[in-house]
Amino acid sequence: MTTQPEQSEPDEDDDLDVPGDDPNIPGDDILYRRLSYNDGAWVVEDPASRERRPSSGGFSHDTDGVSVFRRSLLLEHDPPLNASDVGMTPEDIIVGFNVADVRSLQLGVRNDLWPKDVIDPEHPRYCAHALITGLGQLGKSARIKTQKKLASLPSMKFLDEDTDRERQ
Repeated sequence: MTTQPEQSEPDEDDDLDVPGDDPNIPGDDILYRRLSYNDGAWVVEDPASRERRPSSGGFSHDTDGVSVFRRSLLLEHDPPLNASDVGMTPEDIIVGFNVADVRSLQLGVRNDLWPKDVIDPEHPRYCAHALITGLGQLGKSARIKTQKKLASLPSMKFLDEDTDRERQ
């Protein structure tokens, strides 16, 4: 059985209007974020709990948002794709988390299928490309705080790229 990030329970905040959000993307959809290894700089250890988590720097935004990949669309591809297809190098680290947790931070999620501004735009992984939106509208202090919250989402899991299972 594949272990995926937990699904959040819907609450009354699910109906909030978040700029740049596509309400047709279900809250229980799982997003994958590729963290380039970069000598391990995108993974930190919480000093109190000693648990590993992505660093907030792993959620820096480009002009259009934070690139992610929707698990549901990867699985719909023929043949189906998984977290290993999101990575560009064997050293890349893949994390997974759900859309509802992203929206709980007043951020949006929207599709950005087949982007042209990437190194390898023809790779099949881009059939599932999406963006987390809203960080660019925040001031520097609020943006950094929100990036830290993104890195610590309740559903955040490190994934084994070959199986999509949570890493132990």
